[in-house]
Amino acid sequence: MSERTIAVWQGKVRIRVFSKGSGPALVFFHGPWGLHWDPFLDELARTFTVYAPEHPGTTPGVPDEIYQLDGLWDLVLCYDELLDALGVEAAVLVGHSFGAMVACEVAATSPRRAPRALSRPGARCRDCSRPVSPDLSPSEVDRRRGAHGRVLSVGLFPNRACGRVGRRRGAR
Repeated sequence: MSERTIAVWQGKVRIRVFSKGSGPALVFFHGPWGLHWDPFLDELARTFTVYAPEHPGTTPGVPDEIYQLDGLWDLVLCYDELLDALGVEAAVLVGHSFGAMVACEVAATSPRRAPRALSRPGARCRDCSRPVSPDLSPSEVDRRRGAHGRVLSVGLFPNRACGRVGRRRGAR
């Protein structure tokens, strides 16, 4: 696994990125509690080149990076700049929890970044209209990614994670 830090947002935000693997690019956006490289990412790295950036403010030792950004839109623009710096033109975008929302917003803002991918059951990421099974192997992700929407969303509240405020089943 390699690690590098890239300055974006006119040098005001430094984003640490971990990467591993070879193959088509896959960008993993973690949830709100920080990035934890785990067997899921190792498995994806067997088929893809996985890029896993840490959200500003979640990197140990530099929690104040987030204060350079005014909101989600600024974060999305930072990631667009980061992907340019990494040389990633198109990728499968994967997100967990808050990261799923970020992945959806990056895909919606720059469709060239995510020409193909998947959506978790129940997730509706703007134009993601055909959900598929969440229990897919990396080879199945690769096989199916041309047949569905833009983003693989792995989150607890998929309707919210995809930028839509919705009620969970049974909620009033």
